[in-house]
Amino acid sequence: MRRWLLITLCILAWSSPQALNYQFLKDTPAAAFTEADWEIATRVAGEALREAADGESRSWENPETGNGGSYRVEAAPAGSAPRCRKLVIHHHAQAAKATTEYLVCPEPDGTWRLPR
Repeated sequence: MRRWLLITLCILAWSSPQALNYQFLKDTPAAAFTEADWEIATRVAGEALREAADGESRSWENPETGNGGSYRVEAAPAGSAPRCRKLVIHHHAQAAKATTEYLVCPEPDGTWRLPR
C-alpha cells in the first residue's frame, strides 16, 4: 500500500488524480485530498526531490481545505544506487495524519521511482 502512495506522488504531472484508482488510500489522509490538494502536494514533492538539500523539508497546505503535509529529503543509505534519496512524507487531512518514508531514485525522464 505504501509503495503505491509514493508512486502516485512521484508521477508528478504524468496523470491527474482522477485518472488513478485511489481505493488503496481509503484509510489515509490522502483519501480526503481534493484535486487541488494533489496538484499542490505533487508539485512540492517534486521540488523537494529536485532542489532540497539533505535534511531539508518542503511543506504544503491548501488553505481552501486545510489539508497539507511536508516532504523531507535525506541522503540515501550506504550501498544505494547513486543519486537516490530517502523521502519522508508527512500528510494530514481532517483528523487523519500519516508518516511514511521511501527510498526513491531519479529516472532519465526526471521522474522519481522506487528502485527496481
